[in-house]
Amino acid sequence: MTDSPVIKWLLGDDNPAVKYRTQIEILGEPADKSPVVAWVNDFLHADWTKCEGLWSTYYLTTIAEYGLTYEGI
Repeated sequence: MTDSPVIKWLLGDDNPAVKYRTQIEILGEPADKSPVVAWVNDFLHADWTKCEGLWSTYYLTTIAEYGLTYEGI
């Protein structure tokens, strides 16, 4: 399965979240989530947990879509 061009593309280093989810969800492999956490923290502002309303929903959805949990950030 890892010989597939699509899987190789999904495992590229340009998007750590896609790589992480491909490893754990499609390939069933253990994966290091620290690159994803660092990637997410690069664009979340420091006090994002204090946001309310739509921004709070956006940030939590982003974390979930990247395969992380609130505790993992």
